[in-house]
Amino acid sequence: MDSQDQQQLREKIHQRLTELVQEHSDPGPTPERLSDQQEDEDARMDILAQASVDEALQGHLALELRQLKANLEWLDSDLGGLCSSCGEPIPIRRLLAVPTTRHCVECSAQKES
Repeated sequence: MDSQDQQQLREKIHQRLTELVQEHSDPGPTPERLSDQQEDEDARMDILAQASVDEALQGHLALELRQLKANLEWLDSDLGGLCSSCGEPIPIRRLLAVPTTRHCVECSAQKES
């Protein structure tokens, strides 16, 4: 991967990190919202169900955040841009499309099957 590709990927990762930080900062339902719904049990249950979905989403966002930060460090290493499975260069188009990956398309397909 040349330095221009590396810079383009860094910018993509930083852009996604900014998006994730904004998404991750939403606290979801608050005790105040729940207490406002004391009289309406259906609304209260909807808020609790949404809280469960929000919690799962926050976990996913936190994982992606860690992967992106790790890939920034990975780019600086001698292995940056190389598939963690086969050692072949990962095409920049794939890295830009899936900035959390460390595997080429072929190795990812093998892992999934």
